[in-house]
Amino acid sequence: MPKAILIAGPTASGKSAAAVHLATNLPGTVINADSMQVYRELAILTARPSEADLACAPHRLYGIVGAGEAYSVGRWLEDAARALREAEGDGRMPILVGGTGLYFKALLEGLSHVPPADADVRAYWRAQAAKRPASELHAILGTPGCRFISLQYGDCAAEIEEARRAGTVLQHWQQAIDDYDETAALCMALDLTVSVCTAVIHLNGALGHPVWVMVPSVPEWRYGRSGESMPWYPSARLFRQRVEGPWDEVFARVASELARRASA
Repeated sequence: MPKAILIAGPTASGKSAAAVHLATNLPGTVINADSMQVYRELAILTARPSEADLACAPHRLYGIVGAGEAYSVGRWLEDAARALREAEGDGRMPILVGGTGLYFKALLEGLSHVPPADADVRAYWRAQAAKRPASELHAILGTPGCRFISLQYGDCAAEIEEARRAGTVLQHWQQAIDDYDETAALCMALDLTVSVCTAVIHLNGALGHPVWVMVPSVPEWRYGRSGESMPWYPSARLFRQRVEGPWDEVFARVASELARRASA
C-alpha cells in the first residue's frame, strides 16, 4: 500500500478534526474507514464531516451508497484502493480515518477472496425466515396497554395482514419507512422501539431514544458477548437469545418487561 496516515478511535474522539487539520496542512485527502459513514442517509447520525470540513480538503468514500444497499469490507477495500491511487496521483497524502477495525485490518493485512453470496442461497434462507409466522410475535404484540407501529421496510404487506387477522392492532405507514428522515421522526414520536439487530437500532441509539434489542446467541461484535447494555448507545437494552435457534423465550422476556412498563 502507498504511504498513508491512519487515524482510528472511538466515536467523538476527534478523529475527523485531526484528519481535516492534517489534510489542510500536508496537503492530504481524507478517506473514510467507517462502515456507517458510507451510507448517504446517515449523515447526521454518524457525525459526517461538515460542509466547512469538506471545503478544506478532498473527502472520499463518504455517503457513497444508499442505506438499503449491501456494502461489505471487500467492497470497501476495492473503493479504498482506488481512493489511495487517486490521492497519490494528485500528490496528496492519503489520510484514512474511522472506527471500523475490520476495515483497517483488511487494508493492512489483506483479505481472502470470498465470492459473492449466491442469489439462490439468499432466496432460500429468506424463504425459510418467511415461513416463521407473524403469530410467533403475539407474546409481544398481545401485550395489553400498548399500541404497535410497524417499522418494517420492504414488502411486508402479507405479514402485516397476518398480524391483523390474528387480532393485533398494528399500524404501518409505508411513506414514513421509505424516507429515513421520516423514519427518524417516527421513532422519536414512539415511547419505545423493539427490534432485532438492524439499522433501526443504530438510528434510535444515535438519537438517544429508548430501544430494546433482541440479540441472537452469536451476535455481531457491536452487541458484545454478554450484558444488557451497549457502550455506544446508552438508551439501548439488550435481550439476548440464550441458545441458538428458538426465540420464544426472548419474546416472552420482552413481553413481560413491556407489560411491566405499560402498567407502571
